[in-house]
Amino acid sequence: MSIETKARYNPSSKAFTLNGTKSWITNSPIADVFIVWGKCDRDNNKIRGFILEKGMKGLTAPVIQGKFSLRASITGQISMEDVEVPEENMLPNVMGLGGPFGCLNSARYGIAWGTLGAAEFCLETARQYTLDRIQFKKPLAKNQLIQKKMADMLTEISLGLQACVQVGRLKDQGK
Repeated sequence: MSIETKARYNPSSKAFTLNGTKSWITNSPIADVFIVWGKCDRDNNKIRGFILEKGMKGLTAPVIQGKFSLRASITGQISMEDVEVPEENMLPNVMGLGGPFGCLNSARYGIAWGTLGAAEFCLETARQYTLDRIQFKKPLAKNQLIQKKMADMLTEISLGLQACVQVGRLKDQGK
């Protein structure tokens, strides 16, 4: 992981000055609060987390235009140019890569559940279509190949659900 954002501590103002850019951040153009990670000079360039608020001088979050995929959510950058962040906005008990990776892993876990919800919706939509669509005087659902495809879809969704439940159990155990 290459973190280029720098946090320079100013003891007289008890604040950090952040400089750097984060790209491909979901919902950044509409966010009111940001958690960003940067190398902190006060802590021997260890990675630290900071809470930033929309409206801070030098903080912008422009939209990235022309994405080819995942267009349901707005994506942008977080650009920091001499953003003054009060010392109390530094996350107190997080140092090193555990913080950003913990955030990413939790986000990925949530995305997995979201994709399974979408898959269940697709399965239900397909099921209803095969029941409603009549061909050769019978619903498509009466065809064995259609039934097999529906069973395969349900099997894959069930496997995904079991995987998510297992990941949740492991997360609960701190693994």
